[in-house]
Amino acid sequence: MFHNKRVLLSCCILFTFAAFIFVCIATAGSSSNYKPITNVFIGDAGIKHINVTKVIPPLEPVVDVLSRALLAPGADQQAIFGALKNISKTSVLAPFLTILVNSQNTTTTLNAITNLAPLAFTSGVGSTKEELAGINSLLASSKDANSTVDNLQDLLDQVLNNNSSSMASLQKTTFVLLKDSKDPVATTESLVKLSSLSLADMAPLMPAFQILQGTKNITGSFVSLETLMNATIPTSLAQTMFSTIETQLAAGSNVDDIFDRLSAMVPQSLTGSMDAVRTLLVSANSANATLGYLSSILAANLTSSPSAKNVLATISNLYDDSNNQTLLLTSVTGLVSAVGNKDVVNELTSLDKLIEASNTQSDTVNTLSDLQDILATDTSNNKYIPYLFDMLQTSKDPAATFSSLLNVTQFAAENMAMFTPVLGLLGSAIQSPEVTDEQIYDVIPQILDFLNIPAKFRLSIFTLCHVSDTGKVLDCSKSHAVQNLDFRNIIYDALMKSDFNPYLTALDISADDLELKGKLLNKEHMYVPAVKAVLAMNLLFIISTFAITMFFIYMFVKVGSFSLTHRGWFILMALSLFCPLFSGLGATIVAAMITMIKSGTKHDRYNVVYTRGVTYSGLTWSAFTLTFITSMIVGLMWLNHWKAEHNPFAHQEPNAESTEGSGDSDTSSKISKNNVTNVAEKV
Repeated sequence: MFHNKRVLLSCCILFTFAAFIFVCIATAGSSSNYKPITNVFIGDAGIKHINVTKVIPPLEPVVDVLSRALLAPGADQQAIFGALKNISKTSVLAPFLTILVNSQNTTTTLNAITNLAPLAFTSGVGSTKEELAGINSLLASSKDANSTVDNLQDLLDQVLNNNSSSMASLQKTTFVLLKDSKDPVATTESLVKLSSLSLADMAPLMPAFQILQGTKNITGSFVSLETLMNATIPTSLAQTMFSTIETQLAAGSNVDDIFDRLSAMVPQSLTGSMDAVRTLLVSANSANATLGYLSSILAANLTSSPSAKNVLATISNLYDDSNNQTLLLTSVTGLVSAVGNKDVVNELTSLDKLIEASNTQSDTVNTLSDLQDILATDTSNNKYIPYLFDMLQTSKDPAATFSSLLNVTQFAAENMAMFTPVLGLLGSAIQSPEVTDEQIYDVIPQILDFLNIPAKFRLSIFTLCHVSDTGKVLDCSKSHAVQNLDFRNIIYDALMKSDFNPYLTALDISADDLELKGKLLNKEHMYVPAVKAVLAMNLLFIISTFAITMFFIYMFVKVGSFSLTHRGWFILMALSLFCPLFSGLGATIVAAMITMIKSGTKHDRYNVVYTRGVTYSGLTWSAFTLTFITSMIVGLMWLNHWKAEHNPFAHQEPNAESTEGSGDSDTSSKISKNNVTNVAEKV
């Protein structure tokens, strides 16, 4: 009987101690960066095919360009990645990435960059520098960069396509008026209104413009004309007055004397009108000619014409907004020649919107004037204008894109040898058609490998390890109480420790910028408590198995002198059942957590593949099995003792030492006889 006990206790000791070791290894797995313990982990999160454009949306154009370059016919992977590596620690990285990140059409942007590349040779000198600086200034001061880009393109198209001498003169006159204006927006709006009039509207007012052309006091004459146009003079009185003036002028009378005599004929209410006519005639180079023009105005009944009043009101607005009214009035007659010209209307409309969108209207006028002068005198860069606006119009932030373009061209001019491979990369990307999601999926591992971004995150209770695509452990975090499953910071920290750091820094991307949303992140608050629960179960298992193992060893050593009643064995069995309970709960929690993570990653479509740690699961479930078997063995021993205590024949055990004696037949006979006697007595 003692022999059987020793065998069973040996099995219990072996099983509980093995389970104790298994759970200790599972709990401490990956606590150090050496094999084979690094192979013990709860699970792996594989990101080799991660959907980068979903996690970091701003990088979508960058990934698109890289994928196209890598998939281009005859693409040289080393050259492509080498070009990026060369600029990764230079000042050009940020502006270069900004251009790509802001692009809403990668193909258009790539084509524009490659066609604008020659500007790098001239961007720092002459008219090119002035043109680029001017456009940059317009965008920087704009309240609506997209509107500024559209209207600037329209304006430059008008300037380049309508380069006649008359148009050039008109453009110059316009900017002269705008520079002199107190309110450039109001002035351009008045000019648009004036140029939008038809020739039919302007024809009756030609006598008024002829009066202004033939006066020695243009300001006074305009005020007088304005007074007359807003006055109501009886036709008969006007005819009588003009007839008298004409007769007196023919007789050689002085204008002032004539009006002194006429003042008695005119009612008090028309004194202002009489003074206006007097001023016009006194200021005229030819009083007779001016009188004839005035007669035409009155004969055409323009003083009551709505269209005539509208034209005069527009000119009055220009007059009020001008700092130099003489300059305005001498220029306005030239503007009248452009009435009804649609090209002029379109150009002035674009100009008006450009100025209106600016925070510094006066500076904008000066900049536009300078640009117009440069484009008129130096046409060498005109061929680049379409590509420039293609880039700006497909940009989410035209101001930032253009500013970045300036920085890129400046860097390229100073470091042509370093930047040339980058142009080669862009050239390769242009040769490749647009890539599909499946192609990007296949290319991502190459990009991650180049940037030394780990392909897997290996999670244990105490540590988190970064693992390469080949399974090599790159590094592990320092051990601490419970590993925090903050996926956002886990991914961001890995990116910052990789060669991707300069790119994140250049684009000012923080952990909060990672677009990690969905089922996986919604249950993130459950993961840490789950790991804590697993640790608690493992610790309870370790403590309980260690205690029971020590007790089994004690029983094994004292098997001859120490025994338990069936109640003692029952209590031991009950206590031993806690061991598989703890290990089973811990393993089940891990399995449930892994199921949640897998479900989340599949639902969110981040292309993150989570797999359970086979070794960890094997160790914990093996520990569960061994301790459960141990509990069954203890239960069997309890059952045997219970039966023995309730079976009268089981109380007398054969004396092993006697049976192993000399084998004397008398002795054996005596023993048998005594046994029979004892049984009889009990009966």
